[in-house]
Amino acid sequence: MQQNTVDFSSLAGKYIGVIGDVMLDHFVYGNIERISAEAPIPVVLFFEEKYSPGGAANLASNITALGSHASLFGVTGNDLASGKLFGELEKQNIDISNIAIDIARPTTEKMRIIGADRHLARLDKESAEYISGLIEKELLEKIEREMPRFDAIVISDYAKGVITKTMAGRVTHLARERSIPILVDTKPKHFSFFKNVSVITPNRQEAEGIVGKSIVTDEDIKQAGRILQELSQSHIVMKLSVDGIALFAHDVVARMPSFACCVTDVVGAGDTVVAVLAIALAAKVDLQEAVRIANAAAGVVVEKSGTAVVCVDEIMHMLQERKDIKLA
Repeated sequence: MQQNTVDFSSLAGKYIGVIGDVMLDHFVYGNIERISAEAPIPVVLFFEEKYSPGGAANLASNITALGSHASLFGVTGNDLASGKLFGELEKQNIDISNIAIDIARPTTEKMRIIGADRHLARLDKESAEYISGLIEKELLEKIEREMPRFDAIVISDYAKGVITKTMAGRVTHLARERSIPILVDTKPKHFSFFKNVSVITPNRQEAEGIVGKSIVTDEDIKQAGRILQELSQSHIVMKLSVDGIALFAHDVVARMPSFACCVTDVVGAGDTVVAVLAIALAAKVDLQEAVRIANAAAGVVVEKSGTAVVCVDEIMHMLQERKDIKLA
């Protein structure tokens, strides 16, 4: 695989199916003025809160910010969190008509409490039970109806119950029938659900969970990547946070350091990488070059606070500014 000069206008206007666990990211900000008399914990004086799409919904937000269309498939409850989530998605003109409502489960919500410019705690509201057969059938019917429009598909699986073995098998089968690139971002629990897909994108911790050993050295990364590649019969893009990205494709092993000069917040950076990869592969960009672009996008987003997105101009600027960084 050789690096190409990418026409960034070709990345706009793609139609990407995003299937998975949608969430609401809830950020609560405050000042720390004292330690509680009740327990050795800081007292946070609230001054602001913000909401952002999280999980698969954040991936859809990233796709939309880059000028493509995201068709989002997932499940929420019928609660206040779903209302907040739908409101944020509608602000970004993301279609919510393919999200199923399950009154028996809560909308997944992650509340992060932030004071003195650091995360103090996170409160999760969720159910990790698999969706019912009825909800699964509803989602699959929606996906099959939209499938002919997709330029690429992303499965964004946080193991919160939307991606069942049946769902994974049916979606990957339909994608292969139509030669649609399919990217999978999944947890170790469901890694075995996916074989012969275009790309699987574990982070370091997920890769460790799958191969059953710590990944510390460059040799550890290489060995783990090859194991994952063999198990899945798929290309592997391993997200290494501040250590960049590793690509395993056919007989190619390539590493790229992070583009970021400073890291402010890594929340959602993995979604940014997957979103950019999906759009690039939908535009038929060479995989190695797609990884380079995705890594630059991650470098942009980790310098922002909270669940953030990037635009094409920011990626182009990062690539130009740090043009010395290449896959090796």
